[in-house]
Amino acid sequence: MQLSINTAVDSLVNLINEKKRILLQDASKELNIPDNVIMEWSTFLEEEKIISIEYKFSKTYLVVRKKNKKAAKEEIENLKSLKNVLKRRLEYMLKFVESQDIENSGKIKSMTDIKRLLKDFVFEENNITNELVFSQKIILGSIIKNLSKKVSKLNYSNKDRISSEIEKVGEWKAIFERNLKKIK
Repeated sequence: MQLSINTAVDSLVNLINEKKRILLQDASKELNIPDNVIMEWSTFLEEEKIISIEYKFSKTYLVVRKKNKKAAKEEIENLKSLKNVLKRRLEYMLKFVESQDIENSGKIKSMTDIKRLLKDFVFEENNITNELVFSQKIILGSIIKNLSKKVSKLNYSNKDRISSEIEKVGEWKAIFERNLKKIK
């Protein structure tokens, strides 16, 4: 489970990103935080190149920082690189899972059979059967294939979620490998 903690500064950044451009006083009212505190945070955020501050006559505007072309191009390249790494990782996992030759007694012919087996199965360390490992192979292969489709649609808004799903699948693969060793 991923835990997310938002601070008041995060709320300010989110507000600026949402509005694109907002008066400092309006941000102060909306967040119910004094002007001088908002100004301190904004100065820090500007130094960190997260937002920009514009001064127009007597008004102070907090503005979404525009990315330069070089930074935008770099982000796109990083995303492409991440996508390729994740695809290769999933391909490796799928190749390993599919290459495992596990005897099936014929009891498992469909997903319904797998569901029935898992429903009735009592998970104990010494109770690992060929049918269970064969079921793991089928399910894990299916999950990896679906995740590969998601990686094809990877973008900045879903990259963290997809990366965490791949981490989970990596853990499931490790369990599959342990169970595989127990039946061989």
